[in-house]
Amino acid sequence: MSSTVTFGDEVIVILPSIVRDTAQKTFFTQSKFWSDARWDARKSTLSLKAVTSSIAGQLFAVTIDEEENFKIPSVGIQLTSNNFLIRSLAVSGPTLAQQFQNVTAVGSFTNSTVMVFEDLAQVFSGRAATFSICFAAQATIAAGDKVSLILPDFTKSVAYIPVSDHLVQSLFFEAEETLIMTILQDVFARQRVSHACWFECPSVGHSKLLRGHRDRH
Repeated sequence: MSSTVTFGDEVIVILPSIVRDTAQKTFFTQSKFWSDARWDARKSTLSLKAVTSSIAGQLFAVTIDEEENFKIPSVGIQLTSNNFLIRSLAVSGPTLAQQFQNVTAVGSFTNSTVMVFEDLAQVFSGRAATFSICFAAQATIAAGDKVSLILPDFTKSVAYIPVSDHLVQSLFFEAEETLIMTILQDVFARQRVSHACWFECPSVGHSKLLRGHRDRH
């Protein structure tokens, strides 16, 4: 905390989409300083109250035991999440809500997802091209899980057939602009996966962001 903390001061932590599998609102953390906690399920906010005082500049760590039944969002936590916030209501210096400096990603992909064309000299709008989709998930992907990739404005080439390699079997649904990749064997967390495809590029070029997600079997 950058300001002095006195007994009864409060810190509000905003944890979007986090849920708690109990109707009990109040509980105790494992912190000796911020031990009094209260959960507001409607706002997804955790309120922590100081039970003693501290000088400015003190670094605090608050651990919440798994027995308190907090659950991570079913869609995971994105690597670039910026809606986890914290603010202080300290009497000596209240603050506005600020983003977390770091949020551990859960059930999402690293920022290394790329589309790599086999030969850029042969890539033209509206024409078929070979490219590889490369990605790595933050957590393990089990055999049978599916990874969906949205390919806006891409279409099947005349010679298109479903593709299968030692790790991935894919099928493109043109109407939904979606490539479904079925994982054929377990993939470790952060293990890089590369899968080659053959499609016609958008006739207007490609400027949209690709979007992907994972579905467990």
